[in-house]
Amino acid sequence: PIAGKIILKATLARLSRALALALRSGVPVALGTDGNITNDNLALHEAMRLAAILGRSSEPDRTRWVSARQALGMAPKAAKAS
Repeated sequence: PIAGKIILKATLARLSRALALALRSGVPVALGTDGNITNDNLALHEAMRLAAILGRSSEPDRTRWVSARQALGMAPKAAKAS
Protein backbone atom coordinates (compact mmCIF):
# COMPACT_ATOMS: atom_id res chain seq x y z
CA PRO A 1 0.00 0.00 0.00
CA ILE A 2 2.75 2.52 0.82
CA ALA A 3 4.66 1.72 -2.38
CA GLY A 4 1.42 2.03 -4.33
CA LYS A 5 0.82 5.49 -2.87
CA ILE A 6 4.34 6.58 -3.82
CA ILE A 7 3.93 5.31 -7.38
CA LEU A 8 0.51 6.97 -7.68
CA LYS A 9 1.88 10.25 -6.33
CA ALA A 10 4.81 10.15 -8.78
CA THR A 11 2.48 9.35 -11.67
CA LEU A 12 0.15 12.21 -10.77
CA ALA A 13 3.09 14.60 -10.50
CA ARG A 14 4.32 13.63 -13.99
CA LEU A 15 0.82 13.94 -15.40
CA SER A 16 0.42 17.34 -13.76
CA ARG A 17 3.68 18.62 -15.26
CA ALA A 18 2.79 17.25 -18.69
CA LEU A 19 -0.64 18.89 -18.61
CA ALA A 20 0.79 22.24 -17.54
CA LEU A 21 3.49 22.11 -20.22
CA ALA A 22 0.98 21.19 -22.94
CA LEU A 23 -1.32 24.07 -21.97
CA ARG A 24 1.52 26.60 -21.78
CA SER A 25 2.79 25.42 -25.18
CA GLY A 26 -0.61 25.80 -26.81
CA VAL A 27 -1.09 22.07 -27.42
CA PRO A 28 -4.80 21.22 -27.61
CA VAL A 29 -5.78 19.05 -24.64
CA ALA A 30 -8.93 16.93 -24.68
CA LEU A 31 -10.33 15.02 -21.72
CA GLY A 32 -12.32 11.83 -21.73
CA THR A 33 -13.15 8.84 -19.60
CA ASP A 34 -12.12 5.25 -20.03
CA GLY A 35 -14.55 2.39 -20.34
CA ASN A 36 -16.87 1.32 -17.54
CA ILE A 37 -14.91 -1.90 -17.05
CA THR A 38 -11.99 0.03 -15.54
CA ASN A 39 -13.87 2.95 -14.04
CA ASP A 40 -16.84 3.06 -11.69
CA ASN A 41 -18.32 6.10 -13.45
CA LEU A 42 -17.96 7.86 -16.77
CA ALA A 43 -18.56 11.40 -15.57
CA LEU A 44 -16.66 13.84 -17.75
CA HIS A 45 -17.18 16.62 -15.21
CA GLU A 46 -15.06 14.62 -12.77
CA ALA A 47 -12.27 14.39 -15.36
CA MET A 48 -12.46 18.17 -15.79
CA ARG A 49 -12.37 18.68 -12.01
CA LEU A 50 -9.31 16.43 -11.71
CA ALA A 51 -7.55 18.30 -14.52
CA ALA A 52 -8.25 21.59 -12.73
CA ILE A 53 -6.95 20.48 -9.32
CA LEU A 54 -4.19 18.07 -10.31
CA GLY A 55 -1.26 20.47 -10.23
CA ARG A 56 -2.29 22.60 -7.31
CA SER A 57 -0.33 20.65 -4.73
CA SER A 58 2.93 20.86 -6.68
CA GLU A 59 2.62 24.37 -8.17
CA PRO A 60 2.82 27.19 -5.63
CA ASP A 61 2.17 29.90 -8.24
CA ARG A 62 -1.62 30.18 -8.43
CA THR A 63 -1.43 32.00 -11.76
CA ARG A 64 -0.12 28.79 -13.33
CA TRP A 65 -2.94 26.58 -12.05
CA VAL A 66 -5.42 25.20 -14.58
CA SER A 67 -8.47 27.43 -14.39
CA ALA A 68 -12.07 26.26 -14.49
CA ARG A 69 -12.36 27.90 -17.92
CA GLN A 70 -9.36 25.93 -19.20
CA ALA A 71 -10.76 22.69 -17.78
CA LEU A 72 -14.12 23.31 -19.46
CA GLY A 73 -12.23 24.01 -22.67
CA MET A 74 -10.76 20.50 -22.52
CA ALA A 75 -14.19 18.94 -22.96
CA PRO A 76 -14.68 16.97 -26.22
CA LYS A 77 -16.56 19.84 -27.91
CA ALA A 78 -13.39 21.93 -27.79
CA ALA A 79 -11.30 19.00 -29.07
CA LYS A 80 -13.38 18.75 -32.26
CA ALA A 81 -12.61 22.35 -33.12
CA SER A 82 -8.83 21.85 -32.87
